[in-house]
Amino acid sequence: MCDSAHPQDPDEDHMKLYPESAGAMLRRLRKQHNFTLKVAAEGLNLSAAAVSRMENNKREVSRADLIAVVKSYGLSRWEAYYLYISAGFLPESPPAEPETSFRAFAFQVLTNLPYPAFMQDALGFVLAWNGGIQTIWNPPAGERIHMLHDLFSERVRAAMGDAWRPYVTRAMWLFYVRTFPVARDPAYLELISELETRHGAEFRTMWNAAQDAGYWLSGPPEDGGGVTVSYLTPAGPITYVVMQSMLRSPTTYDLYLYVPFGRENIERHNRFHQMVDMCTLYTAAGS
Repeated sequence: MCDSAHPQDPDEDHMKLYPESAGAMLRRLRKQHNFTLKVAAEGLNLSAAAVSRMENNKREVSRADLIAVVKSYGLSRWEAYYLYISAGFLPESPPAEPETSFRAFAFQVLTNLPYPAFMQDALGFVLAWNGGIQTIWNPPAGERIHMLHDLFSERVRAAMGDAWRPYVTRAMWLFYVRTFPVARDPAYLELISELETRHGAEFRTMWNAAQDAGYWLSGPPEDGGGVTVSYLTPAGPITYVVMQSMLRSPTTYDLYLYVPFGRENIERHNRFHQMVDMCTLYTAAGS
């Protein structure tokens, strides 16, 4: 579980952490509104028994349920954001807060997530990550990290095994689509040249393969839009589905979230969560 305060962070007074399961958060929100199970059920168009099962994590919470809760309980955008995450759904962007520094924004997003997660900018430079990513990925300390540079490292290749090539090819496609609006920016052209110089023919071949594969790399219907990767963790090997969303505060960032796939992986991840400080914020050099 996440601690309720992080004394080492200067922005801690502005943060509220919600390290709860979906059921616990639903129960807390209902009680905050002084709703009985019967009253809540009427607003959600469910039975009181169904609401009780959701609050006790004995009934799967659907996206439709969350939409109804947000409307019926009158949740703020931040409450809705954390509720979606606690239920295992990738939410829409949280509300922009132009006055908030990047570090404060990253702290509020990443240290509230029960899963490994990181943020990167429009050019694909990794800016911040949480304790889960630090443990399974171990980004190089003190460096300006670019996602594609790091994916080509021997460290990542060894960690990902057979999943490495399809994962990187897909990451290239997402990077290509994501950066298309800035394709004429000198910084972008310099970055592509550097990637090609550093990683040579292998980079060129995979870059071309990613563009040839195109749309289907962004998620065919049968895989739900996610890509699976496996990592060796202190609790054993865990397979995650990598999800992506966009955040604005006020600059656009990408959020990558690693959600455990299947019951066994969820159980291992829960043990992993208990063994690792998931709530620590890490930032790359210069962020």
